Amino acid sequence: MITEVSTVPLKIRVGHPRVLVSPADLPLLRRRAATTHAAQMQSLRALAETGAQPGGGKDYAEDVWRLAFLYLLTGESAHADAAIAGVKELLKLPASGEYFVGARRLKALAVVYDWLHDALGDDLRRQVGQTALAYCQALYDSGEIEPGCYFLGHAINQMPFVLMAAIAVGDELDGADHFLRDTLARLDQQMLGYR
Repeated sequence: MITEVSTVPLKIRVGHPRVLVSPADLPLLRRRAATTHAAQMQSLRALAETGAQPGGGKDYAEDVWRLAFLYLLTGESAHADAAIAGVKELLKLPASGEYFVGARRLKALAVVYDWLHDALGDDLRRQVGQTALAYCQALYDSGEIEPGCYFLGHAINQMPFVLMAAIAVGDELDGADHFLRDTLARLDQQMLGYR
């Protein structure tokens, strides 16, 4: 277990989106969606018309992730509604710390919290954020994020999704700070092998 945590103050940008993209990135992404990535954009729009499906993981996570991105690009309420319908199905499932299941669902919850922040409303946003943090904890509790393991193993593959959730939630809900600090402390340990 990591006993030393950086005393450097952590700063997460105020406002949303802040996971994987910033507001400054959106004009370029929207231009690409209309030009070089028009086929992919059309696929996302078709998904919004059919709605999220359980998919290979039988949990809606992959479609929710894609629908959240569509809403980020368009800002259209119908696209938010499609993503929200899918995330409500995802929220019915128990938090899991299983390797593929936990990470897949956590990724979807993190981007929904961030990219649909204002569209969710206070109660649903809180539920999505708390559930994302429950998935983070489940990954620790299951041993997928192993104490004292900083190089190989499942932990290194889970940490990006934990970091996404911690950045998405930031200081808006209790509990994210621990995951953010632990992820950054683990990164320091993981990078020792590359120095």
